[in-house]
Amino acid sequence: KGSSIIDGSRPFSFTKISNLKNFDDGVYFGSYIHNPNKNPVSIYKRIKEDVWDVVYTFSAGEIEHVHNIIVDPYKDLLYILTGDFKNASAIWIAKNNFSEVIPVLRGNQIYRGCVGSVSSKGLLYATDTPFENNSIRLLTTVNDNWISKKICYINGPSIYGCKWNDETVFSTSVESDGFVKPSLTYKLFGNKRGKGIKENYCIVYKGNVEKGFKEIYR
Repeated sequence: KGSSIIDGSRPFSFTKISNLKNFDDGVYFGSYIHNPNKNPVSIYKRIKEDVWDVVYTFSAGEIEHVHNIIVDPYKDLLYILTGDFKNASAIWIAKNNFSEVIPVLRGNQIYRGCVGSVSSKGLLYATDTPFENNSIRLLTTVNDNWISKKICYINGPSIYGCKWNDETVFSTSVESDGFVKPSLTYKLFGNKRGKGIKENYCIVYKGNVEKGFKEIYR
């Protein structure tokens, strides 16, 4: 059964939090909307059927929308992936039931991601940009400083993926450079691929930090 949220928010993905220290168990999502003016954007928690409560709101001017919320049980925190442009392209961390939400890396398309998985080494994620080379990256800390380390380049933007045993699977998409021009027709039907897409293939990669990644299907 579906529900409608008053500001038109919809999820790109849902996140289940269970037994994470200092967080309430539940199902959460961040608002994924067309928001070029960077109006306030909220994160919601399911209260009961068709009832969602706001647990955190990004201030005006911060982001356009939320791509994903990822649980890190090793550090007792959440990663929040946001997009899409300039400072809105960011990785945030949330602690203590969203009482502390801060950006750790922002303002570059290498911090624009939609999907990832967590290990003791950090957050493994893939970038999602049609404008620049895309890569699989590891977000980790070195001397208490957050860094994003490139693991390998990939063919194009990655929107979907999953954990498979001790490996992570990422798929890529082929997108036009339609956002460069304002025409809706160009965005929907333009066939010139974006600068960040190397070949006209959707490619699936599988691997991990230790063994690296390899193409398994296209």
